[in-house]
This record gives sequence, C-alpha cells and structure tokens, in this order.
Amino acid sequence: MGRYAADWPGPKTTAAGTEESYGRIMRLHILPQLGGKTISQVSPADVEELYAYSRQQGAALNTIDCRRISLSGMFSGIGPP
Repeated sequence: MGRYAADWPGPKTTAAGTEESYGRIMRLHILPQLGGKTISQVSPADVEELYAYSRQQGAALNTIDCRRISLSGMFSGIGPP
C-alpha cells in the first residue's frame, strides 16, 4: 500500500494544494496504520480500526472525514489488476 500511496493521486489529477494535503494525510495518518499491508489485504475492519484510532486520539469528526475522503479517493482510483 505504501508504494501505491506514494504515487497517488498521480500526475495532474488534482490541484497542487489538494495533492499536498492528501500526501500529508497519507504519510502522517493512514500509512502508519495500514502501510504494512498490500492494497488487497486492507479490509473494511482495518479501515474502521483506523477511524476508531483517530477518534481515540481526539481527532475532530471533520479531520476523520478528511482522512476518509483521502483513503476513499485512493481506493476508488485503483483499477483492475
């Protein structure tokens, strides 16, 4: 997952500020929890654990939603193998 996330969202698919924000969210909040797994190994339960961990750490609901949007965007951009 870490290798895929490093190349996501890809060239010229988003504004520079958005791309920077997605990269920061991935690097700081998503990859530390899920980066050791391959894309196919990430389960819905893993994602729910990520959100639960964020809540336990005191993240605001808006912050968690930003993480959800970033992760969802990455997964929706994955094509067939």
